[in-house]
Amino acid sequence: MAGTKKTIAILGAGAVGNFLAVKLWQCGNEVVLITSKEKAEIFNSRGILFKSEVFGNIEASPRAVSELDFIPDVLFVTTKAPGIKKVIKRVPTSKIGTNTVVIPLLNGMEHIEDLRFRFGKRVAVGTISIEVFMESKNFVKHTTPFVKIEIASRINYINKEDLEEMAIFLTGCGIKTKVGKNEAQTIWNKLARLNALSLTTSVTDKPVGVLREDYYWRVKIEDCIKEAARVAERDGAIIKLENEMQFIDNLDPRQLTSMQRDISAGKESELDAIAGSILRSAEKQGLDCPTIQELVEKIQSKTFV
Repeated sequence: MAGTKKTIAILGAGAVGNFLAVKLWQCGNEVVLITSKEKAEIFNSRGILFKSEVFGNIEASPRAVSELDFIPDVLFVTTKAPGIKKVIKRVPTSKIGTNTVVIPLLNGMEHIEDLRFRFGKRVAVGTISIEVFMESKNFVKHTTPFVKIEIASRINYINKEDLEEMAIFLTGCGIKTKVGKNEAQTIWNKLARLNALSLTTSVTDKPVGVLREDYYWRVKIEDCIKEAARVAERDGAIIKLENEMQFIDNLDPRQLTSMQRDISAGKESELDAIAGSILRSAEKQGLDCPTIQELVEKIQSKTFV
């Protein structure tokens, strides 16, 4: 099955959605982007232009629709968390088959229950590590030397064999994918680190390289990770500070975060989906996250005054 072509739907035509569409279309799969009517017209008439130092320059022509019109093998959900409840209506529940695998690649963790409420047990947990952004409405640029996806599911929801087959399929299309130990570990493997970087880059408007070399901000990054790790442990996940900092130290020093870009552009950000979800989980567990709370308040005063 690993070499079998698949029918793929992607809900959300932002940077991550476009990246997946290009790479999976390039492998010969049937790929459909689900987006607004206006954006669908652009993609159907112009295609997607893709630029990457790793994968090269690609011109792709996946189909785009405003509502899913078939039952796919896999549905990726790549819209940002603040808009999920609105755009999810573009996928009728009748189009999620008994063998469809739904893989959300949103930041945060609270969207999982929203998706399962609508689509049921075929929803896995998924994360993607990548830096990719839209240069224009149909031009996506990939700037990291890597792309990594991790997926997981409850034992009685999606069989591990199905997830393993999906990981092999995606890896074969150039998107390195692994099956995580469990849902909590998969979520927190990214969330603890992403939260620390998103908060500090958004407060300072500076890239990762500057922050990790500055003693004050390096401590803030570490404190955010430590606080998130305590919350993660109550959820059944183990986050090791040394591993997270090693990952951060190996990042391109010019790297920013999508939250920082959105805030700088005056767009709605994922502050609540990322940091807010951690703070709400901490409150339920009777834990304090003073550094995370402090940085959230600084961003709120910066963006809403």
